[in-house]
Amino acid sequence: MRVSFSKPLKSPLVLSALTALIIVATPDSEAQVRAQQKTGASTPPRASSAQPPRKTDEQMQAEVLQRHLNLIESADTVLDYLRYDQHNCVDCHASTAGETTAQEGSPLARCQKTWENFYSKPEIDVRIVFGYYDASYERTVDDVISRQSLIDRLVTPCNSNVAVCGFKRSEEDADILEKVVKGPSGASHKVKLRIVASAYSSSDRINRAFVKEQEEKSAQAKRAFMSGIEEADALFYIGHARDGGGPDFSPARLKDGAIDYPYYRRNKPGLEELTSKLSLAKKTPKILGFLACNSERWNDRLKRMAPKSGLVLSQTDDVAHEVSLVQTLGALDSILWKRCESSFDEALNPIPGGAYAGMQVKRVTIRNFFNQPAK
Repeated sequence: MRVSFSKPLKSPLVLSALTALIIVATPDSEAQVRAQQKTGASTPPRASSAQPPRKTDEQMQAEVLQRHLNLIESADTVLDYLRYDQHNCVDCHASTAGETTAQEGSPLARCQKTWENFYSKPEIDVRIVFGYYDASYERTVDDVISRQSLIDRLVTPCNSNVAVCGFKRSEEDADILEKVVKGPSGASHKVKLRIVASAYSSSDRINRAFVKEQEEKSAQAKRAFMSGIEEADALFYIGHARDGGGPDFSPARLKDGAIDYPYYRRNKPGLEELTSKLSLAKKTPKILGFLACNSERWNDRLKRMAPKSGLVLSQTDDVAHEVSLVQTLGALDSILWKRCESSFDEALNPIPGGAYAGMQVKRVTIRNFFNQPAK
């Protein structure tokens, strides 16, 4: 789903990031011509004088970025007020050691036990992996821009009631951000957040021309996700469901110039690979999220294959990429604040009024996370 916007770009940090994206993502015309010749692609015809001028890749990328910025800003306000309103609520989040004594068997006691289990190690492995987010009717691929806009938010200094801030870039790995937080026991834990995009660039045309580079990037994203099934404490996929055939980390299979949905419905390549990996896994993430169009359709399979994982799934049939992004932002904020179930659910739904671009966004919840047997 794509929407228009009217608010101007206003973040110098993100503007500079977008400029870098465009410079990297858009080869000069001669290089692009060579790539087209190499792949047999023809130069697009010039628009006639009767047609409106076609937007450049840079203009389309700027529009995608602006949508992300607008919604992140809006969700940020919702999360800020949520924490402010719950500041004195003893049942809304797990307390740090000594703050509150919960009655045995109460929802708060269960919440505290859940987060004690989650924060049981000195380092917490959280991963957000973007699938290849293309569209048959647009040349822009969102996930590179989504990743950058998310990182820009996470490295912002903390100055509100929102916890998704103050991360530092890892010196060893450009895909990892780090932040030290206190767990329920009062001990410090380093949250290592790995954020990986699937696209080589933000242009689908370029990605399909530079086959080797795109294949390497897709493989990197798939490795980060698939290895996270056994290694990560929380693992999130943001991307296409391919009409039930996903998740997918590669450019879509095309037929007659459009995405070949019958192929995905028939073969379910991503889902079958995921099922195979889960069937061999000795353990699964404590939180496993799929923010994709109607990922709810995978609920029964995931519950069966990952019974010890809390699940975050979308019930919306056609969900915008930036909506999935801020839902994941709410999940991450909840992990850092150690929110209890009802509060966690509120943070997963930071879209004001539950509607975006004229479409209703169905409520997302976390399931099977707060009712795991105590260890």
